[in-house]
Amino acid sequence: MKKVNNFSRITAMTLILALLGFSAFGQTTAAKAKEKTNDKALKAYVGAYEFDKNTDMGFDVTVWLEENGNLYAQPSNESQPPAQLIKVSEDKFELANTGGLMMSFERDKKKEVISLRISEADQFFTCIKKKDK
Repeated sequence: MKKVNNFSRITAMTLILALLGFSAFGQTTAAKAKEKTNDKALKAYVGAYEFDKNTDMGFDVTVWLEENGNLYAQPSNESQPPAQLIKVSEDKFELANTGGLMMSFERDKKKEVISLRISEADQFFTCIKKKDK
């Protein structure tokens, strides 16, 4: 039976602990970077949207990002309470507690958000994003 000296065991354990520590650090750093990316991605939706009047019913909408990282939308005239936007897929959200209303965002060729569409079943209306002054 071959003897393993204590130095080798200590060295091996130190290396394992160091690798585990760096791995955890890397995962934490990656998670924080992802949060920042998500925050930045969500900020693209923020703004005031004006009803395009191409349908019989609709209203202006305001979209904002809370400090906790949640995205919200509300009619600009505040006729309804704010609704949290729950991400379903890229540029598509469900409006929480609204019975299934969906909000999808359209982008231009430069990948900038230019409009939103609120829909339920086969009914929808569109709002155009106002340009920042």
